[in-house]
Amino acid sequence: LFKQALEIENYQVKTMLFLEVKPIPEDAALVVIGGPKATFSTAELAQLDAYVQRGGKLIVTSDPGPDYGLKGFLSGYGIDLGDDIVVDTEDYLIEKNPLVPDVPFYLTHPITENFTLPTVYPLVRSVNKGKEPKGLSITSLARSGEKSWAASDVGSAEIGKYDYNPRLDQKGPVSVAAVAENRKETPKRGASEPEPQTSPRPAAGSIVV
Repeated sequence: LFKQALEIENYQVKTMLFLEVKPIPEDAALVVIGGPKATFSTAELAQLDAYVQRGGKLIVTSDPGPDYGLKGFLSGYGIDLGDDIVVDTEDYLIEKNPLVPDVPFYLTHPITENFTLPTVYPLVRSVNKGKEPKGLSITSLARSGEKSWAASDVGSAEIGKYDYNPRLDQKGPVSVAAVAENRKETPKRGASEPEPQTSPRPAAGSIVV
């Protein structure tokens, strides 16, 4: 459906194969990582990093379970990919189960400005704001319901054991989507103030998870 929506907007959509000696094409307006099934190599993650640094836009969707190397990559951009699964035993798609929760809360951001109705998110993990790198702004985009939680025991939840553990689980509402992007404003330095020695992530692009 996402591919069809992009094609309707006159985008040309292609499957991309990572090659260590070949960078992501310069004309790629958007790269989508949709539910990876294999671990990304160091070289592949470096290509993604270079793409974002030069202004590329990246969308990542990652099912609960193995993160295939994306957790460390995203933490460098201030996004914490949770090792959990969101459960909501009160507000969920009735035809399914509590692992297909309604997501009623969309936070203020240009990405979500037209989102006015709750959306179901099947098999979703938490996506929280981590340590914010200098020069980047991290914004939560969507949160699950008040009675939901992020269960750390993914295996038990997947077989229908929905037991909230206050010691290990994250109480809802749970952030399930976030964006990392350049700050709109950069503090001015005095004329005699030296340039900072480190610049962790002065990304020109953005990442949505």
